[in-house]
Amino acid sequence: MIELKLTKRQYKALLDLVYLGDWMVNGIRVEPLAPYDDAAQQVYALAEKAGCGELAGFDAELKKHVVFDEAEPGARLAVFKAAYDEETFWQELVERLSDRDLEREQGADALAKMSKDELVKLQIASEDDWDKEFRDHGIDRLELVAREAEAQA
Repeated sequence: MIELKLTKRQYKALLDLVYLGDWMVNGIRVEPLAPYDDAAQQVYALAEKAGCGELAGFDAELKKHVVFDEAEPGARLAVFKAAYDEETFWQELVERLSDRDLEREQGADALAKMSKDELVKLQIASEDDWDKEFRDHGIDRLELVAREAEAQA
């Protein structure tokens, strides 16, 4: 058993971190991964004792401890989640489009034979191009176009 001594401020930060970590791990699953869900439940269960009963508590209907404001627009955790989603969306889109373009331009075999430094240079240049495009225009100029081989099929 491990014992932590936290100030109320530290507990609030821990509560937020645990909620956000659990959201990342279990938010995409129908059945949560038990070790993470169990750990989160332990932290949430201490809210009242930590003087933070307004932030988390037991939900009789769900039969589990919950964080209260996670779904409310503008709530502290919703703001963190929205910022994370926004940033990771653009990063992932840039990386995937860049990878696609490099494979089309260079070929998978050529990319596999490149030195790490050479590959990273190409990736950075391609990602910079896509990053600039999306910063300047968002998704306004992004469209799906059937390629010739697909159009003929």
